[in-house]
Amino acid sequence: SQDSYSHSRGRLGAMIPKALVFSIFISLFFFSLTFPASCEESSSSSTVTLPAPSMKNSFPLERALAERRSLRQFRNSAVSKDELSMLLWACQGQSDDKGHRTAPSAVASYPLELYVVAGNVKDLAPGVYRYISKGHQLIKIMDGDRREDFIDSAVSRQKWVKSAPVIFVITCVAGRLTGKTGDKGLPFVYVETGLAAQNLFLEAVSLSMGGTY
Repeated sequence: SQDSYSHSRGRLGAMIPKALVFSIFISLFFFSLTFPASCEESSSSSTVTLPAPSMKNSFPLERALAERRSLRQFRNSAVSKDELSMLLWACQGQSDDKGHRTAPSAVASYPLELYVVAGNVKDLAPGVYRYISKGHQLIKIMDGDRREDFIDSAVSRQKWVKSAPVIFVITCVAGRLTGKTGDKGLPFVYVETGLAAQNLFLEAVSLSMGGTY
């Protein structure tokens, strides 16, 4: 079914739903002009509870909009778990006890699924993780640094991607949306992916990071 997941051990591409995939590369690249330089069951051992998102960032939205740029050169620095938490929450986090997320969704269907290909995150083992907005958790679905696998499977001509410590992959479970709207609702998936990605980029700027898609 469209709402099922394949967790077989194989190439990275087989681990992620194939309906729609966008990738976003985030790293600790400081902007020189402005800075000094439906959840499946899983065992507790593979579940990572993320730090609670902070609501105290004083970085103005207008400044983030003005300073956002697509960047492809990254520092060799690890992303902290707090920073990863904020990026995930901004992209697809739950924003109230009713299940609403930080990015809007047609008929509140929330078809997007967010994955993290983690290569260099402090206190987080390299691997591929699925983000669960309810509970703000990660579930590991593959062990090891899979950035090279991702490049080979999805972006073979963009070798620079490997230097990013984190790759975010946005996928779609189309049945959540089409079950309510029929096939006419599919174009909204592209819209929602763009909305979620922009949230991620703006949050990255506010954390003195940069990225591209």
